[in-house]
Amino acid sequence: MESYVREFPYFQVGTSLSAQDMFGPMAKKYQHILGQPLPPDARRIIQSLKGRPMEKQVAEIMRYLHQRYRYLGDWRASNRGYVPFDLAQIEQNGYGDCKDSSILLAAMLREAGVTARPALVARGLPLAHGDSGRHDQPCHRTGEDCRQNRMA
Repeated sequence: MESYVREFPYFQVGTSLSAQDMFGPMAKKYQHILGQPLPPDARRIIQSLKGRPMEKQVAEIMRYLHQRYRYLGDWRASNRGYVPFDLAQIEQNGYGDCKDSSILLAAMLREAGVTARPALVARGLPLAHGDSGRHDQPCHRTGEDCRQNRMA
């Protein structure tokens, strides 16, 4: 396993020690986006998969996203740096970064009946220590753990 080595000093300032204070507003935005109806193309894919085994549905959803959407990193220090586009905007654009891929995949998996959610992850830095999250990946429930799916 590769070890994580920080190549620069790290200093973070916050106004609260509460994770809810830090992530609550962002989580509400994610929940709002996840609650939006699927865009037409994504809905059509989900409808075409009805009745297939769940593993096949997940594989086809992943294949669709991989073929249809281009990864385009967006690391600007703005609200866009932390909050994904709306689902319809992602479909219209045909591209997005990890946040956009993650939220669209989670929304499609949910529509297919899989318990799924986006998860903020940071290599080597647990979010419990106040890290603001550097990468967003979809997770789906299998038994009692959360499996990460790589899209990029």
